[in-house]
Amino acid sequence: MYGMHELTLAAVFLAGLAGGVHCAAMCGPLVSIVSGPRPESPNRWQGLAHALAYNAGRISREELGAIESYACPGAGACGGQFTANTMATVFEMMGISPMGYNDVPAADPRKAEVAFETGKLVMDLLRKAVLPRQIMTRKAFLNGIAGAMATGGSTNVVLHLLAVAREAGVRLSIDDFDRVSRKTPRGALPTGVRTAATM
Repeated sequence: MYGMHELTLAAVFLAGLAGGVHCAAMCGPLVSIVSGPRPESPNRWQGLAHALAYNAGRISREELGAIESYACPGAGACGGQFTANTMATVFEMMGISPMGYNDVPAADPRKAEVAFETGKLVMDLLRKAVLPRQIMTRKAFLNGIAGAMATGGSTNVVLHLLAVAREAGVRLSIDDFDRVSRKTPRGALPTGVRTAATM
């Protein structure tokens, strides 16, 4: 499965589990990779200042359009640890995305190799008859939550993981997020001068 926007990430995953508990137990293998973060803008904060200037009526729509093209110079998710990159991290920590593959930026030439290697992994899982239920255990969900907490991830991870857990037939509650967050140290966060692509 391949997606990137915060809504499509959860949606393509839920589609792969369509049929609920029965599909998670009986369907074929499920592996997810994402398009990855977009390239960094040479000066992200200048773009933000200009967007605020547009809202205040100090620059034209055309000027803002030029700034947006400069601030968002390509395909992929926003560079911060917002929902899309949080879910990409979570999927890796859960074991349903190959570790390190979701971090490859969308426009990076390595992305084709990542996709090819993921295809090989799917075929290997198919030969070994590894089903989603065998990977998406409660322990895997808790590990995914820890990954989100350690990277200062989006709070939307709660909504998405609760939905995926329900579809997979895994017991998970909002209290689990609180318990995991209290014992998970925060690491290097993709904020300020650091982005998801540079982490």
